[in-house]
Amino acid sequence: MITDKQRMVYDYICSYLEENGYPPTDREIAEGTKSCISATHGKLLGLEKLGLIAVKPGSSRAIKVIGYKFVKEDKKQ
Repeated sequence: MITDKQRMVYDYICSYLEENGYPPTDREIAEGTKSCISATHGKLLGLEKLGLIAVKPGSSRAIKVIGYKFVKEDKKQ
């Protein structure tokens, strides 16, 4: 079961992806959710164990939200 804090991180990642077209870094997640880097890492590990995200170690923007396809829309119209 997902915790409230994990849900906050998950929602932040999804919002960031929808807005920017690429995933946030760990630091951006920490800043965006007002938590420290170590707490953010713990939440990301928890989300990965729940099967909600996949994280590629050693890459700064390597978070994949399982089951979602994000497409950045062209806002020039």
